[in-house]
Amino acid sequence: MTIYVTGGRGRLGSELVRLGCTPIECDITNLYQVKDALADTTPDDILIHTAAYTDVDGSQGDEQIGAAFRINVRGTAQVRDFHQGRMILISTDYIFSGKNGPYRERSIPKDSVNDYGLTKLAAEAIISMPMRKGDTIVRTTGLYGGPSGKPDFLNLVIHYLSAGKVLDVIKTLYGNQTYIPHLAEALIDLAMLDNPPSILNLGSREVISRYEFSLMIASVFGLDKSLLNPVSKVEGWIAPRPTKGGLRVDLARKLGLPIYSILDGLKSHRENLYHPASV
Repeated sequence: MTIYVTGGRGRLGSELVRLGCTPIECDITNLYQVKDALADTTPDDILIHTAAYTDVDGSQGDEQIGAAFRINVRGTAQVRDFHQGRMILISTDYIFSGKNGPYRERSIPKDSVNDYGLTKLAAEAIISMPMRKGDTIVRTTGLYGGPSGKPDFLNLVIHYLSAGKVLDVIKTLYGNQTYIPHLAEALIDLAMLDNPPSILNLGSREVISRYEFSLMIASVFGLDKSLLNPVSKVEGWIAPRPTKGGLRVDLARKLGLPIYSILDGLKSHRENLYHPASV
């Protein structure tokens, strides 16, 4: 049995590759590339589908949603068609309205908070109609850290505060802040389960505001918290964000999967920055 991963150069995908997963190298919107790339997979193999268009603002509106649809919906359909084994789809809490979180696995998605969420909800529909035995939709949110070096909120906070600059941080955006290496660890453990659930939430234990998260970052990295300015609106955002999002991770903990606190993630990231592990 081999664990394959799409999106192996992305933030989550590159961490899964670092942990030993085999990358699928192809443009998932190209039917022939997908067919060739998955030709050697077997019914015993597992595919973690991380490849996605994740630019939330870049997906918003009739003119912008096309790119997200091609990758998140059409690409997912083609990967599912040609992979013979189990599939784990990475989804998001943005499929919900973001008004009544944190959400459980049995919560009914409706009124997606933005167009990006709509494309991920459509991807979930592709996996679930009909749901093949062993397939799992994994919902997560607030990803940060990992080996790719790509910018994220954590890096933004560290950059501004290290330079002595004031940073406006939204106080009305709630969710799990999830350390990518911890998520990757849980995904590999999930792949090893004999009878995985069809839907599973994976993220940190807590649901907190983005502002509260920024205060934790400042504390862990010894930076000046007074430079963090709580605001109710972020200038330049196009797509709406959830005011009360996030995910309940009780089922994952019941299954024995590793679920860490936000503080655990920040401390691990700090340790990896100053004492990077060799692979």
